[in-house]
Amino acid sequence: MLAILMSVGYASFAKMRSKLGLEESANKIAQDIQKCRSYATAKTLRCRITFTGGNSYTVATSNNGSNWRQLYTANIASDVSSSWAAGDTIIFNSKGFATFPTSPSPYVITLTKGNDTYLIVPSMVGAVRMVKP
Repeated sequence: MLAILMSVGYASFAKMRSKLGLEESANKIAQDIQKCRSYATAKTLRCRITFTGGNSYTVATSNNGSNWRQLYTANIASDVSSSWAAGDTIIFNSKGFATFPTSPSPYVITLTKGNDTYLIVPSMVGAVRMVKP
């Protein structure tokens, strides 16, 4: 009887752990988008997030829209797949308004792990919604 309870508990734990990596990745991206906007407005600079590959992106600032200074590179869980294309960029101006890649419109980031999905929907004014369809 104890073995049955342990196997059920382990299966539940494994499923929860699997979802946790996806949720942590979605939260990280959403927070970095909001952080980039806050940084742009606080420092009266431009801030951009550039998606560099399937599981990474960089955050950089500039005072004139050129000569970007990279602040950091962030990675999401390696077993999470994303919808962004390398080179997709979100740029916040010094007033906190964003420009997005032209496709898809509106810009939505989809993160998937197994059968679970999160949608990250950033807005022009920096608000970010996370939706679990």
